[in-house]
Amino acid sequence: AHFKQAGIKNVAMEVSSHGLSLGRVECISFNQVVFTNLSQDHLDFHTNMAAYGEAKKQLFVGDAKQAVINLDDEYGRKIYQEIASKKDVLGYGLKPQKVAGVYATDIQYLKDGIQLTLQTPKGKSDC
Repeated sequence: AHFKQAGIKNVAMEVSSHGLSLGRVECISFNQVVFTNLSQDHLDFHTNMAAYGEAKKQLFVGDAKQAVINLDDEYGRKIYQEIASKKDVLGYGLKPQKVAGVYATDIQYLKDGIQLTLQTPKGKSDC
C-alpha cells in the first residue's frame, strides 16, 4: 500500500517457497520471475525435494510473462522444459547449453576475483 501511495510501479522481491505454499502472493501479478536454484534449505517445511520443487514451480507456471532460469540447476532445467513453449524464457548458466541465452565462457578464477566472457543473445562481453 505504501509503494502504491508513493507511485512506485515496479518492485523486485524475493518470494519464498513458504510464501508460495501458503498463498501469500496469490493476489500479486508478476511480470518477470527468476529461478536461481533448489537446494535442501527448506526441507523442514516441505519434507522432501519434490514438494519443495513443486512449491517453487508455482511462480513459473503462473501468469508471469517472462522467466529467467538457471539451467545449471537440475530442477531449473525441468521448469524450463515445462514452460519454454508457453512464455518468454531466458536460460542462463556457467555451462553452455543449446537453450541457454546467457552463459559464461573462458572462466578464470583469480585471487582477487573472477574473469570471464559473458555470452548473450546480443553479443559477448568480457567481465
